[in-house]
Amino acid sequence: MYSNPLRVAILYLIAILFTIFNLTDVKLSSIFYLIPLFDVMIIYYFTVYKEGVFGLWFLFLLGIWCDALNGSPIGVTSLCYIIVVKFFNILNQKMVIKENFQQIFQQFIAFIFCILLIKWTLLSIYNSNFYNIIPAI
Repeated sequence: MYSNPLRVAILYLIAILFTIFNLTDVKLSSIFYLIPLFDVMIIYYFTVYKEGVFGLWFLFLLGIWCDALNGSPIGVTSLCYIIVVKFFNILNQKMVIKENFQQIFQQFIAFIFCILLIKWTLLSIYNSNFYNIIPAI
């Protein structure tokens, strides 16, 4: 399906550019800000929903890029991406979850929640200080 190397290279570049969009928060009201998580959306689509477009090596490099841009410890985001993608790929092999939009959307929400929870846990362990989980949720 994605045998054309130019198409795959363009998809990789788009994923790298979407990681840059996570640097800015979107202000919805005067009360709170929203982080777009475009990189997580594209990772979900091209690794879990359309299996195998992005390899684990690319997820590792994308996580390193995201950590370098956000100032978090190098490798935390890569570890989160790889763990969650492997878990959801195994889950998709055992269960068929690509039937309707509601199931796909629920799986996507669970995917985002797992990435944020694992990243929060790893950063809390790294800094020896448990942060408030409410902003992450």
